[in-house]
Amino acid sequence: MQNLIGPPLLLVAGAIVWFAYTRRRKILAAERAIAAAGLPDPRPPLHPSLVVIGDVVPPLMMGGLVFLGLKLTLAYVVAGEALGVGLLDLFGALSLLAAYGVWLRWKTQYRPMPEGWTLPAVALAPVHAAQAKPVVATQLGPSTAV
Repeated sequence: MQNLIGPPLLLVAGAIVWFAYTRRRKILAAERAIAAAGLPDPRPPLHPSLVVIGDVVPPLMMGGLVFLGLKLTLAYVVAGEALGVGLLDLFGALSLLAAYGVWLRWKTQYRPMPEGWTLPAVALAPVHAAQAKPVVATQLGPSTAV
């Protein structure tokens, strides 16, 4: 019965990271398009209390995930073979915790565009080099709240 749950956990961890990565990539592409078009950010500003929660909770959760990973590793060292748990099972469980940490970080760091939002047609029209405005570096990157 060893190494029975490890491979499915690895697949789930990979899927979680993949979905988080594609969401992050889509949000960053929209932010770049908005910045290149010189349009204001369509997302409403967050309430200041939500900004504080968004800054404080992810590190606390990461600490909890690390603690849980250490407890899982200690349990495997102490009684892993006696419980019928293999090394691949431990690796799958730890990778699932790490994938959840990545998902949580990217979910709180990158805010999606409003529901049904599309880039205006004016922004999609080609711009001649003489008309183009330089992109300010502060407009790019993770979402910031006011």
